[in-house]
Amino acid sequence: MALWAKVQQLPQESLSQVQSAYSTYFPMEVRHYFAEWIENQPWKDIDDTNPAHEVYASKLFAQIMELIEAKALDSTLDFFVRLNLQNFAKQFKDVYSNQPMNLVRVVRNCLINEETLVRAAAECGSPSGVTTMQATLDDKTRQEIKACMDLLDKKTDETDQDLRHMQLKQEKFVIDYQNQDKISANLAHIQQQPQSANRTELETKFKQEKEEMDRQLLSAAQQILQQRLSLASKHNDTLGMLDKLTKRVVDDELIAWRQKQKLALNGAPFDTSMIDVLQKWCEVLADLIWRNRMQIIKVDLLRQQLPIDIPQGQTDLQPDLNRIVTGLLSSLVTSTFIVEQQPPQVLKKDSRFTATVRLLVGGKLNLQLTPPRVTATIISEQQARTFLQNEDRRQHQKCGDILNNEGPMDYHQHSGQLSITFRNMSLKNIKRADRRGAEVHTVAEEKFCIYFSSDFNVGGNELKFQVWTLSLPVVVTVHGNQECQATATYLWDNQFSEPGRIPFQVPDKVPWSEVAKMLSTKFCAMTGRGLSDINLKYLGNKLFGMSGTVDFSSAVVSWTQFNKVNKY
Repeated sequence: MALWAKVQQLPQESLSQVQSAYSTYFPMEVRHYFAEWIENQPWKDIDDTNPAHEVYASKLFAQIMELIEAKALDSTLDFFVRLNLQNFAKQFKDVYSNQPMNLVRVVRNCLINEETLVRAAAECGSPSGVTTMQATLDDKTRQEIKACMDLLDKKTDETDQDLRHMQLKQEKFVIDYQNQDKISANLAHIQQQPQSANRTELETKFKQEKEEMDRQLLSAAQQILQQRLSLASKHNDTLGMLDKLTKRVVDDELIAWRQKQKLALNGAPFDTSMIDVLQKWCEVLADLIWRNRMQIIKVDLLRQQLPIDIPQGQTDLQPDLNRIVTGLLSSLVTSTFIVEQQPPQVLKKDSRFTATVRLLVGGKLNLQLTPPRVTATIISEQQARTFLQNEDRRQHQKCGDILNNEGPMDYHQHSGQLSITFRNMSLKNIKRADRRGAEVHTVAEEKFCIYFSSDFNVGGNELKFQVWTLSLPVVVTVHGNQECQATATYLWDNQFSEPGRIPFQVPDKVPWSEVAKMLSTKFCAMTGRGLSDINLKYLGNKLFGMSGTVDFSSAVVSWTQFNKVNKY
């Protein structure tokens, strides 16, 4: 069986490791479309340290370019597949035309990775080395979150049963109350009759029945009141747990995913399957919050139908529950509107680019019935700060025009995903900040971002949500000679920016060890191997103007040193 066929049969955790080995420099789609050709080439026989082997690398590069370009002209393929292939061909030409040996290194590294995983799966059913400390921690996190969700599901079922019992109790109370009215009416009618032995007997009977019914109604009212207070307390406890779990999933796990996504654009490995796990968690949370909200609304309706005063000294939590549960739902929905595929971090005017936005709880809200429309706008760093501080100004600011920047979200039935992929966006123009003053930045240092926004109604227009999210910073260049400095800008930002920062603040100085790690990661993503200690010492000597064996372990690198100071 061919290697690629075996790869496709690997378990999900192994497939995630396969996916993380691929990048924009060698997309998995190219591996898939040309699997047979790729596996038949002598990648391992080429010595990437031998200059004489450059000719072999050039031939392989030329051949794969011909294959991609020919496939892109195949009219039987889907239109967007052909567009992607054209884009891959351009990427390959930009990256490998002058350095075809890098293609050999990247492909060889991917094939070795696949062979290792396939062999490990065959030997022991799972890839060796999977049981790392990180994997253990991830498993523990997943188990804890699942256990908490199971507990909340059980508590929600219990309160649903309590609500049903309370409703039955209230319905019986209403029937008994109507019967009491009939007894009172009969008693009043008898008392209007002339005195007689029969009247006295009936009057006594109805009075006893009325007194007994009054006692039963009073007792039932007290029981209903206690049920209401108890149910409100249980709902309050459940909402507290939901709040903590939502913060763990959204504020911890989803933010951690964003950080990993950001580092992946610098070349770090990235488990692309994790976003599907996060969606499942968010969907469970949305379902739990919605079920509790429906229960709370039902309790409010029952209370309106049968008002019962709360005695002094007893706390009634019910009036705040609707506000709390609606706030939980709003927070979850707005936090799970994410950029799944970031736009390129270096943009050029009139160049086509793509991005994907996803709403992790869209399927649970039944938004596929009336798909929300999403708009993409380019904004400046200062405007991004304003948006975070003043929501009312969001709809009125932009610093450029993007073509093909609006469209409806699509619901994918097989995966339950609600998302939109902007495939043909193009930056028409850009308005730059006034660079006069003390803090002067070059064009390749100026940061922008794409602001994605949408609004939609849920629950028969009962709830209206306005959601938005920002892409990672992008740099807009006008000439190819700005590419290197623009790359430095986003590399530094991706690596050293902190979650929750003010857009787009980054430290001005960082340890050399962190810079070295970043450079090695990027080099590995482009060539298939990281930088050696000798390579890093050489770079350190060049950067700090040293020679010989120097200890850089405590050295600090400034942004100016990294991006502006020329070292020869």
